Amino acid sequence: AGAAAWPDLVDVAVIGGGVSGLCAARTAAAMGRSVAVLEARSRLGGRARSVSGPGSADLGAAWVWDEDSSVLGLAKQVGAVLHLQFGAMAGTPGQRHRFTAGTADFVQRLASDLSP
Repeated sequence: AGAAAWPDLVDVAVIGGGVSGLCAARTAAAMGRSVAVLEARSRLGGRARSVSGPGSADLGAAWVWDEDSSVLGLAKQVGAVLHLQFGAMAGTPGQRHRFTAGTADFVQRLASDLSP
């Protein structure tokens, strides 16, 4: 896949297509601004990455905690489904959740409202 055609001028350029960059781009777009997300990698998501093969795995950002209300709310807003993962882990803030379809699905849903 090649690089997308870039417009001559945008209101906001977001450097980095990780979850924070995509959230910044979504906020600017919701305010009526034209946005370009600049990402060095061939994929969006930053540390939130899913891989598949004989199985699948989330690499990097895999869990969402109950205390992460902004992430939980954003997941609900974009329709990403989370499920509880086995019990609490010692030394962590409590119950944790995982994205049922993987973090890549969450990233794709964040990016889906943005113009290509």
